[in-house]
Order: sequence, then structure tokens, then C-alpha cells
Amino acid sequence: ERLARAVALQALKSAGLSDRSIGASTVATQLEKLQHTPGGITHNAADKARQMVSAVLRAYQDGPDTLQARRRLALAYLNSLPLAARAGFGEVNGLADGITVWYGGDFARMNAVLADDDAPLELRALYFKQVLSLVLAIRRPALYLANDRTRLDALTNSYLRVMAAEQYIPADLAQAALATTLQRNSTGIPGRNVDFRHLKGVNLLRAGLLPLLDADNFYQLDRLDVTVESTLNAGLQADVTEFLAGLGTRERIAELGLTGDRLMSASDPAKVIYSFTLYESDATGNHLRVNADNLDRPFDVNAGARLDLGSTAKLRTLISWLDLIADAYEKLRAARQAGEAADIHPKDRLSAWVWQTLQQNPDATLDSVLQAAMARNYSASPAARFYTGGGLHSFANFERTDNQRTLSVSEALRRSVNLVFIRMMKEVADHYIYRRPDSLARVLENPQDSGRIDYLRRFADREGAQFLGRFYKKHAGKSRQGMLEALLDGVRVSPRSLTVILRSLAEVSTSEELAPWLARYVPNERFTESEIEKLF
Repeated sequence: ERLARAVALQALKSAGLSDRSIGASTVATQLEKLQHTPGGITHNAADKARQMVSAVLRAYQDGPDTLQARRRLALAYLNSLPLAARAGFGEVNGLADGITVWYGGDFARMNAVLADDDAPLELRALYFKQVLSLVLAIRRPALYLANDRTRLDALTNSYLRVMAAEQYIPADLAQAALATTLQRNSTGIPGRNVDFRHLKGVNLLRAGLLPLLDADNFYQLDRLDVTVESTLNAGLQADVTEFLAGLGTRERIAELGLTGDRLMSASDPAKVIYSFTLYESDATGNHLRVNADNLDRPFDVNAGARLDLGSTAKLRTLISWLDLIADAYEKLRAARQAGEAADIHPKDRLSAWVWQTLQQNPDATLDSVLQAAMARNYSASPAARFYTGGGLHSFANFERTDNQRTLSVSEALRRSVNLVFIRMMKEVADHYIYRRPDSLARVLENPQDSGRIDYLRRFADREGAQFLGRFYKKHAGKSRQGMLEALLDGVRVSPRSLTVILRSLAEVSTSEELAPWLARYVPNERFTESEIEKLF
């Protein structure tokens, strides 16, 4: 009946004979839409048909007697009413939360009062009106509940009158309810005391689930009925979190012996942020067991921070350096066993050292070579300068007493000596530059290499095309005068260079014509007539 009426009204509206329309959804169809249609929105007729068929099948799945199914529908509907949101509580869903949040009522007491015909009329009328108002508020919950309560009171009163007139409710109950004004709960909702430190592991998993489950946001994720197993060790995660949280007191810092020189003797330990991750390796890979920090904020230091840590950079440098030594060992050992000569550039000191080690000990294992690498000695002198991507730089050690020393890699790592690792980084960079016989660096340093002229020709062609492209873009469509001004406005010129440009282009033919150009483009200098004449 409702569907037929909705279709008829829509047809009249389409024909311009009426401006009325109603929704065709019953409560059963609405629940199917809210629970199973993406976003809770009906996008087309196919969505609506799917909702209706699903609602029918669900209602009759236990047989032709649908009384219990209808009771379950009514209960599910009341328990899932979307009733806006309130600060300090969040989303309000269902009658129980609605009564508590918006009216400050006791849901259990409300049920008992409404089921008791002998309860005081005024109290029954108050609860009845509150329940009715929440059911009506789902039309526009944010407007009726969070913003304009007077409109909701008026809407509820109009329905009370209709229900009394149709004898759905007793007249005395209706009159008592009409005499009652809906009062919003003025008591602030106490904020939930959330310790974000204990949520870092869970939130890391939630963030990882978003792409896996094709969810756009946590709002969608929270509405999925999903059980997830992770590699995190919940007990160990909690223990580490508690330990890190305890580092915020001076007593705990002193107990751990962290108050020595250049440690925490003067600093406020509560302002120090610690983070910790633990992986366990097995045959299947590395498994995250702990992801913790002591920052009581939603931000995850491990997953979201970009940190520039000098000592950690040393560890990364060491790993890269040892990895290249291992790679060179495998390749050079294979070449030596095959009787091939090693083509090692003099500047590739890393490969040269590995080759020399194999020459001295042909049976050396990878482990012994790596152990020997950790015993290699490097100067810690800061006297040398090193060219980096940012130019020529000088570096310093933390302890000046190291400046005259030569240290092994092991000792330099233990004592965090900067210049040893700078030289290791230089060795890594040179290895990448010179390790291949056809590397660009080798080609360019050899004037007799046939590939050198080919590369230079390609470089010149590309640079020339880029230069001409920029030149054309800058000057296209400009007049001769406009191009000249664009040229001079973009550079600082001396009086002599300006004069050469203007005379080369025959832009000035007398010293008098030169004077205004000098005044415009060399404004910080004053010229006499004789000086201008001499320039001309």
C-alpha cells in the first residue's frame, strides 16, 4: 500500500499535477538500507528493489507467521536510531543512548515506568513524550536534537494530538504530555578518560586495515563485523608501554641511572618522548611484536614521525657499508675462482680492500670478511673536507680528543665518532660511482674513451634543448623592446656590460641615448656626461 501510494504521488509530481511525495520504505526496508547499503544511501531503483527483496526474505525466513519477526524489527529499529552526536560522548545511536544523552534519563527506569499503568501520570507522560520525540527526530537529528529543540517540541506535540484523536493513546496521557516541555540535558557529558599510549598498537592495526578492507575512513571501519589477528604481543606491548610511561618522573630516571653527565641531570624527563619497536625474525620473515611510545596523544611516533637521528644514521651507514662489502665479496670471489682479473678502479677502495683480503686469504668466508671489515681502521681527523650533494663540507667529532686518532669501525660505532663514518660514507659513494667498468665517472675521466664524446654530445643536445625551450618560453610573443627589457630585468649588469649589450644591438646611437638606460639599470651609480661619453 505504501509503495503504491509513493509511486502514484511520484507520477503525479513528474506530470506537474502535485508537489507532494513520500518515501516508499517501510521500517524493514529502512533497516536493510541502513545496515547493508553503502553509506546508508539509496542511489537508484536497483538499490531500492534489493532492499525490499532482502527485507521480505528476512521477515519470512522463519515461516509465514511474521509476528516475532515484526517484533524483532521494531526492537532493532529502536536500538539503531541515528540520533546525532554530542561532544564528550560521540555518536548517539539507539533509544537507550538517546534518553541518557539528550534528556539525562535512566533508560531502565523509563522502561519500568512506561510498563506500569499505576505509575504517576506526569512521569509516564514525560517519558512517553521523550521517546516519541527521539523517534521523530531521526528525520533531521542534528537540527532537532543538537540545535533547535523548540521545533522538535512542536513536532512532537502535533503527533500527540493526532495520536489522541485517533485513540492510539489515552486522552489523559496526551494532555499530560502536551503540558510537558522537552528539556535538554544540561549536564555536561563527562569526557572519556582515554590513555592514547595504550592504543598505539590497536590504532596501528586499524590504519593498516583501511586499505585492506577498502574502507575510506575509520567511521566505515568501525561498522564492519571483523575479527583480526595480528603479530603484536598484547602482554609485552602493555609492559613496554608502562615502562616508557614511567620514564616521565625524576625518581624513575634516577633509579635507572640516567642522570649522569649529558643525560637527564637538568632536563625535565616528562618532556622527553620515547618510542620503541620490536620485531621477531623467523623463517617466514620479520614480525612486529611491540609498537609503543610514551606520547599520550593519538599521534604514533613510530609510524608517523620523521626523525633525523645522528647515531641512527651511523647504524644505517654501517649496514649499507657491510651490505656492499658482502656483495663485493660474492662477485670478486666468483671472479677469482673463475681465474678472471678484477677490474677495480683505484678510487673504489671498498672493492680494492675486499680483493686484497681474498688475495691474502683465498678461503675467507663471508663472516670472516665482515669481521675483518669491522676491524678496519679509519682516521678521525676533521682536517679534510668532503664534497656532498650540498657542496664542500667540513665535519667535526663530538670529542676533540678523537681528532688525532685512528679507530677501528667497531670502536667508532661504540663511541659514535663522526669522521670515521664520514669516510665510510665517502667509500660507499665512490664504490657506487666507480664499481662498474662502464660507469659514467670512468667514461668521463678517460679522454680516449669512445663513449665520452657520445655522452657529451647527448648532454649538450639535451641541455641545449632545455636552454632554448626556456629562452623561447620567456621571449615568445614579445616585441624587440620587450625581449630586451625581459633580458635586462632578470640580471644585474655593470655599466660596461650594459653598454656593450645596447651597442651590440644598435639600441643606442649616442651617449645621450645611453644615459636613461644607465639610470634605469644601474641606479646605484651616478655618472657625469664625460663618463657616459667614455662608456659609449
